[in-house]
Amino acid sequence: MSDLMSIQSQWLELASLPTDQFRDQSIFAHYAAAGLSCIPIATDGSKKPLGAWKQFQNRLPIRRDILQWVRDFGSGTGVAIITGGISVGLEVLDFDDGDLFEPWRKSIERIACRLPVISTPSFGYHVYYRSSEVCGNQKIAMDPQRDKPTLIETRGEGGYVLTAGCPAACHPSGRLYVQEFGPPLPEVPTITPEERLALWKAARAFDLRPKNQDAVQHRLKQLRRESRPTRPVMIDGNVPPWTDLDERGDWSAILEPAGWCSHDGIHWRRPGKDDGGFSAKVNIAKNGQEVLTVFSSNAGPLSPTSGEKSFGKSDAFALLHHAGNRSASARALRQLGYGGRK
Repeated sequence: MSDLMSIQSQWLELASLPTDQFRDQSIFAHYAAAGLSCIPIATDGSKKPLGAWKQFQNRLPIRRDILQWVRDFGSGTGVAIITGGISVGLEVLDFDDGDLFEPWRKSIERIACRLPVISTPSFGYHVYYRSSEVCGNQKIAMDPQRDKPTLIETRGEGGYVLTAGCPAACHPSGRLYVQEFGPPLPEVPTITPEERLALWKAARAFDLRPKNQDAVQHRLKQLRRESRPTRPVMIDGNVPPWTDLDERGDWSAILEPAGWCSHDGIHWRRPGKDDGGFSAKVNIAKNGQEVLTVFSSNAGPLSPTSGEKSFGKSDAFALLHHAGNRSASARALRQLGYGGRK
């Protein structure tokens, strides 16, 4: 509460600017006063931010930022709200298929009726809520048979959504973002982790992906990497233990002793997370090795400072089990049988 009071005080000062400087940009103060980090959006239909915006994943725009936007981009720009922790735990359910919204809302009406809902120019819907649990952008429901397979996804850490207040020119269709239901923005209620889980489960009921599809796709990526011709490399000397771990280590042996869990070895949930979502995913890097991409800002030593961050096996092992000490990590890995191969 004290943080929000501080935000509101800051933006009351901003709102006192002369009308000729700030009249058309006051929408930013309106959202930021409620703790929603926001950025200007181009009016060319691209939905792209104007200027550098990543910094506003870590801080709210201040007075001079708004004035600079006015000077650089003029009046009448679009506005987007950055999701995630910077906006006090904001997460948005994005219904790309608008036909699914009404059956979803009816199945979970007790919770959904309390949330702001914005209809999008592409005939979809955005559902806003705040939660103590926020993860990265995730695809909740998909239909692989469609040209555009995503049906319902989320916007969390590392994402943003265009919102009410955007001119029609911000979207290629020339239509507006309009609030349809719930408390008027910028008011966004906070729901419990249990309520958030209920929203996700109701959305996941529309998922048409075959079971274990992610595991199959992951293995196909591995096989494609392994099938590429590689130039023989002569190794002169011993293989360092961390290099050996990166090449043949197992994520389960690294993560499970630190309290992480997974149902498929690809999607991982951090310790203490019990809402059904996941905090990280194993991906294939360009060099063919596996990396763990972490979305959660509550992932302990693996928490990204903003958005998401990827870790190799040796880096994750050192951070989780040896506080980042590479020397101690190397000694432990040698005892586990890594390194020393010719």
